[in-house]
Amino acid sequence: MAYYDIASTLPNVLMVRYPEKHIADLGYRQQAILPFINKVRQKYGGKNFSFTIMTHRGHDTQFYPENGTLVTPTAEQYMRGYLDPTTIVTKQILTQEAISDSDDANGSLFKAIVELPKRIAKNHAFHIANHAWALDSLGKLATCGTTSAASVIVLATTANTRKFYRGMIVDVKLSSTGVVSGDLDSCTIIAVADPFATSKSITLDTTTGTTTSSHGVYMQDCASSLTPYSWNSIPTLVGTGTVHSISTSTYPEFKSYTNADTGTLTLAKIQQMVDWVEAFHEKTGESLVMYVPPEVLIKFGDLLIADVRYTQENLKRIEGGYPTDIYYRGGSMGLIPIMKDNLMPIDEIFLLAPSAFRFYATAWWEWFDKGGSKFIPESTLGYGVRFFSRGNMGIVDRSGTGKLQVINI
Repeated sequence: MAYYDIASTLPNVLMVRYPEKHIADLGYRQQAILPFINKVRQKYGGKNFSFTIMTHRGHDTQFYPENGTLVTPTAEQYMRGYLDPTTIVTKQILTQEAISDSDDANGSLFKAIVELPKRIAKNHAFHIANHAWALDSLGKLATCGTTSAASVIVLATTANTRKFYRGMIVDVKLSSTGVVSGDLDSCTIIAVADPFATSKSITLDTTTGTTTSSHGVYMQDCASSLTPYSWNSIPTLVGTGTVHSISTSTYPEFKSYTNADTGTLTLAKIQQMVDWVEAFHEKTGESLVMYVPPEVLIKFGDLLIADVRYTQENLKRIEGGYPTDIYYRGGSMGLIPIMKDNLMPIDEIFLLAPSAFRFYATAWWEWFDKGGSKFIPESTLGYGVRFFSRGNMGIVDRSGTGKLQVINI
């Protein structure tokens, strides 16, 4: 399954599609949404990779092994950050019931076995994308609302219920500590409210404790007060606070452009973010990309149409090969592709530069059993297949990123 290596960049993670669909396009270009994210092998012995970050804007970055020697800085300052690789596992089960039901159906068992690896590949991409768009470093998918002791968990009005699906196992924890509250550990979702519903909720298979806005719904086993088991996410990397142990109070230049209370979306607010981010990329000529959730895209589109900044021309050959026909015309560096992402926060817009991110992988789209049978007995349930990915992602140039938050939807 070596061809899965081609999907080892964040672009394919965020598109949340089955990897084979990208082979023809990426085989000759290997560029998509964020074309310059690097994949770096972890050092033997389980040590972390470290990377240096130049605080002087407009320069490239360099990589050094842990405990290695840094070059002597001149006018620039160098800092070191660390990424802890985390393993993400996705399991798909072919149940005994399904096997039994297929006995009398001509060829259906064979079809099920063939389709199982394809299904798990798609689910694994969805799983990783949830890590990429988590709301905090503990794997938080949504903030809770006020819930009484019942099986229905009320979510905050800005929750994205597309992150959840029936059969998904989640934890409900205190957001501030990552500690399990009551009996809300490893619960199975049995119903999910419509993403556009006014009252957003998920229904669990067990009676819950009381939740407030201090609680959140997390990916199973990702959150801990001591050790987080989730990847760094785009919402946590793009911001103004400390990241990779780099304090922005000490190094204020290591901040993203952030409007933390956008309110009513206007082109002026969008243009201000674009102008800020482009100012640090005009010399490099690097293409930017804008991520917009479906809820905001509707309002965004109305603004662009009214101001004649919206185009659906066939421009697939611009740098990066972005899979969209929608571009923002307000930039001084040319058109900015607008990418709709179903799993991102529903009240935010992100403007990203490809070179700002680094992706580290020691295993990407790997089978658990690469040398033998891909099907592993699952007790009396049947047979299962497993994918796993081990890595993390970081940011080396926050000046190349920006976000608008708390947009009225």
